[in-house]
Amino acid sequence: DEIDVVKDIDDLIYTLVRANDEIKKGGLSIIGISNKLGFKADLDPRSRSSLYEREIIFPPYDARQLKGILLQRVKLGFKRGSVSSSAASLIAAITAQENGDARYALKLLQTAGEIAESSNHDLLEEKHVEMARRQVEYDIAAEAMRSLPMNHQLVLYSLAKLTLSKNTALTMEGSDNKYFFSGDLYEAYCRVCRQLRKKAKSARSYRDYINELESLGLISTVFTSKGIKGHTRLIRIGHNPEDVISIVERVLDIKQ
Repeated sequence: DEIDVVKDIDDLIYTLVRANDEIKKGGLSIIGISNKLGFKADLDPRSRSSLYEREIIFPPYDARQLKGILLQRVKLGFKRGSVSSSAASLIAAITAQENGDARYALKLLQTAGEIAESSNHDLLEEKHVEMARRQVEYDIAAEAMRSLPMNHQLVLYSLAKLTLSKNTALTMEGSDNKYFFSGDLYEAYCRVCRQLRKKAKSARSYRDYINELESLGLISTVFTSKGIKGHTRLIRIGHNPEDVISIVERVLDIKQ
C-alpha cells in the first residue's frame, strides 16, 4: 500500500521481479496501491520496463455514493432526526468536489456535529457544515505539517509565500489554481533559508522533498515542456496558503 512513498522503490521492484528467476514453482506478483496516478513516471526506466503491469484505476466516490456512506454513519452515531438531509447532501457535494475521499466526508460530518452540539442545536444543518469545512481544512493541514522535517516545512512555506505574492504564476485551463516552476520554488526556498539563517539543501534533496510532499497531498505537480530547459515540473499548493504560513510560523517559531 502507498507504494509511491517507499524509499528505494526502484531497488525493491528490481529485487522482487528478479526473484522470479529463482522461484522454480509458482511466481511472485506485486500489487502496488497508490493515490498518485502518475507515480510510475518517477521510476527508473529499467524498473518500468521490468514491470508487466496491469493498471486498475478506482475513481473517487461521487456525491451519491458519499451521501450513502454518510447516512450509514449518521444512523450509527447520531440521534434519529438530528441531521438534516440537506446537510448530508452538502457534505457529500463538498467532498465530491474536493477529492472524493470518504474519510474527509466523515471528518466533516463529525466536526459539524460537534459544532452543532456545542451551540446547543438539536439539528445539524448546512450552516454547521460550512463552519466545519474551514476548521477541518485547517486541522488536516496542521496535522500533516507538524510532523514534517524542517526543510519540508520550509519548502511548503516558500510555496505559500509565492502563491500569495504578485509573482508571475501559471494557471491551467478551467482552473484558478496558481502553479509555479520547480526552479522558481527552489529559488524562493533558498531565499527563505537565507532570511531565517538556515542552510538550504541541494537541488537533489529539494526534488526528494517535492516528491514526498506530493505523496502526502500537501502539494500537487504536473510535468510540462514549457520550462527554460525543456521538461520541468509545475507545482501548486494543496491547502490554503494563509493557513500554511500560519502553521509553519507557529511550529518553527518564525517571527514576522
